[in-house]
Order: sequence, then C-alpha cells, then structure tokens
Amino acid sequence: MIFALSATGGTLLVFGSDAEALAHAEEVAGGWQFFDDAGAPLQLVTAGEHPRCFFVAPDTLYLRPGGSEATLGERLGEVKGVQGTAALDDVEAVRAHLAGR
Repeated sequence: MIFALSATGGTLLVFGSDAEALAHAEEVAGGWQFFDDAGAPLQLVTAGEHPRCFFVAPDTLYLRPGGSEATLGERLGEVKGVQGTAALDDVEAVRAHLAGR
C-alpha cells in the first residue's frame, strides 16, 4: 500500500500498489509526497537517478525509501480528506492502520 499526500489540498490518496501510485505520479505535475505502508516517506525518482536501473528508459519513475520529510503519522493533521479503499476512507482509519505497523 502506498499513500500520497497533496502538498496544497490536504487530500490523502491510498493506492493498493506501487504501480497505481506511479501511474498517478505520471499524471500529475508534482505537489505530492509519497509514503510507504508504514507511513515512512518515499522519494519519487527517475530511472536516471536510480543506481541499479540500466535497461529502462531514464524517465521511468520509481519510489524509493528516503527523504527528510516527516512521516505520514506526523502529517495526518494536514489531511482534509481521504480517497482510498473502503477500509481506509478516513483519517482515523489511516491512523489505526499506521499504529498497527
């Protein structure tokens, strides 16, 4: 599971896979912070920035651990709305999910 928090609107998106999150990232022009299933920050990078990607197009997007941003748990106060699965459709459900990790 991958989470994406809008830097401007306070919307938190919940994706079932990296592929879904990356498809979203390709459609929008920045302004989103990504987090892994446990709420740790992820960096959105291109294959050209990834040390082990030799046989893919350099503009292919990847998510990798890292970044100095706060965790999703620390940023839940910024969330104004959640768009996700039925089990994770509000801030309290996301908070409970992160607490269980």
